Amino acid sequence: MTKIWLLFGTILLSAMIIPVLGNTTVVSGPFTLDNGVNPGDDLFGYVNNVWITNHPIPANKSSYVAMTEVRDKTKDNLRSIVDEESKRYAAGEESLIGRFYASGMDTDTINSQGISPLAGELARIDAIQTPDDLRNCSADLVAEGIFPFFFYYADQDPTNSTWVIAHVSQGGIGLPDRDYYFRNDTESKEIQDAYREHIKTVFLLMNASEADADRYARTIYDIEEEIAASHYTTVENRDPINTTHILTLSDLKSQYPEIGWDQLAAINGSGRSELVDLYQLTAVSQINQMLTTVPLEDWKIFLKYKLVDSLASYLAEPFDDENFNFYSHILNGAETPEPRWKRVLDTVDTGLSDAVGKRYVEAYFNASAKEKASSLSHAIRSTLRERIANLTWMDASTRTAAVEKLDAMVEKIGYQDSWLDYNGLNLTDTYVSNVLDTNRYIMIYGSSGLARIGKPVDRTLWVMSPQTVNAYYNPTLNEIVFPAAILQPPFFSPGAEDSVNYGGIGSVIGHEMTHGFDDAGRQYDKNGNIRDWWTANDSVRFKTQADLLVTQYNDFEVVPGVFVNGNQTLGENIADFGGVTLSYHAWKENGQDSMDQPDSLNITPAQRVFLSFAHVWAGSARDEYLRTQVYTDPHPWAKFRANGAPFNIPEFYAAFPAIGPDNALYRSPEERPVIW
Repeated sequence: MTKIWLLFGTILLSAMIIPVLGNTTVVSGPFTLDNGVNPGDDLFGYVNNVWITNHPIPANKSSYVAMTEVRDKTKDNLRSIVDEESKRYAAGEESLIGRFYASGMDTDTINSQGISPLAGELARIDAIQTPDDLRNCSADLVAEGIFPFFFYYADQDPTNSTWVIAHVSQGGIGLPDRDYYFRNDTESKEIQDAYREHIKTVFLLMNASEADADRYARTIYDIEEEIAASHYTTVENRDPINTTHILTLSDLKSQYPEIGWDQLAAINGSGRSELVDLYQLTAVSQINQMLTTVPLEDWKIFLKYKLVDSLASYLAEPFDDENFNFYSHILNGAETPEPRWKRVLDTVDTGLSDAVGKRYVEAYFNASAKEKASSLSHAIRSTLRERIANLTWMDASTRTAAVEKLDAMVEKIGYQDSWLDYNGLNLTDTYVSNVLDTNRYIMIYGSSGLARIGKPVDRTLWVMSPQTVNAYYNPTLNEIVFPAAILQPPFFSPGAEDSVNYGGIGSVIGHEMTHGFDDAGRQYDKNGNIRDWWTANDSVRFKTQADLLVTQYNDFEVVPGVFVNGNQTLGENIADFGGVTLSYHAWKENGQDSMDQPDSLNITPAQRVFLSFAHVWAGSARDEYLRTQVYTDPHPWAKFRANGAPFNIPEFYAAFPAIGPDNALYRSPEERPVIW
């Protein structure tokens, strides 16, 4: 739940692939281009059509992007690690990884157990007789990583970034976002009906009668709809000031007395602080009110559903199948589940991420990639520093503070310096019990673990494991982080041409660096505290420029009738714009391509920077996935990242002089923002 901003994208620097689009296809270095498409009308298709044709979406996926290919390769590496640990465990040696994985692959035992491994939790819910019992039971579920009403975790105090306090973020709903309960279009109504049917099916699998299951489904949907009405929207949640409300425990108990603040603070192993940051006041207020109006018996049904639905994919096959049917098939369009070994591997990797990560780094991390990526990062930082110093729209005092923030930005590449040892964690042969046991451990000792509350911030912590194929910016630590798994081919190759590496991993580095100065990141100072370090005039000028991006992305139609939300995606769009801008100028200053002239197909090194950036977003997706993504994700769909940022950059037009006003994506100089 830490406020970090992810890349979510991919960089593909593929080897030459077989052209499949006839004589319109040309190969230039690492790119297979579709010359039947004008790059000024669809840069994404020009660069990625061949890749997409050769990478159809598998039946078990809702989308297939270049990142998917790299993640699958990383999973193959992780499988080798887990297989080795499984052999150790089978031979009688102790191995948490091997034991956990074996329990997940033992489908005979899982199916024979049914729902019985949750008998203790269900009995605890059945025993609720008073509001205090409800508060105690819900806190017990939170300690197991089940969040019935809201998310509860440890993170930095956004007004005092040296200290860790408790945080509460809105939750309690089963659909992806508040607006799913209130949209009236045909697809949304179908999802609402399907969700009610899903809830009913879960209760039928728990041996409820048809009549009871139907009644329970209506009850839970009504409760969730009431909760959803109080939630902030995706756009409202992007504003750090709007989502920061720090109260003392005494104030919380006075203003929201029905919520069990003492029970949450008393979770075994939790640290203690008198301060709690409530992200969304209306959501907490609504839960507090509903705890006095919703009958206790309905809350018991609600807790049972939240428990079982949260853990369904670790239970017997009928529960697992129903979980896939609604969340993966109906919401996202996947036709079949992933192979079981991949799903169990993901669970083990989540529950024991440090143990798996340590082995991954030992076996697969390329230290030379770290060194070159770091040199690229330093070049891009230098470019951003120079550009800030020369911004004509910004006052001197704001420029000075911006440079100070950039200079204070910490860079982390590869992996953390220390690892969790999982001391005291004891696993069994029961899969779902192991999930709960690792949940409990992470809830206390993980990067957002409750043991950190009331203690100084540990700035060595990583939110992502090194085997994660992604990157992020953390505003409260003012740091950019690139896990080991992103520093591998085809994301990044130390032997590739500089133009390709700068357009690829360089745009990722620039993207994360720019997040420190996007519409949300700019509200944090160099130390990670929410503080306004801008002059009033500069804030107005920034918004004027950012609004140009909002207008641009609002016009991108994802599926018929569904458009990108330019305000929801603004931070990512600023970061993409900054990322490719910085990578180009850093390359121009520091790049040393072996071929500094156009190749035989007249593709220049400058063009390769932008082609590499567009190649980041190769991929396709099912319509169901795209609808979910556009409604809930702060990132626009991949196509519009490739077709968005470059068309705001003057150097892009210089590199592709044939692109002009007659092209669909062309933007006139007055439409192009000048930000960083």
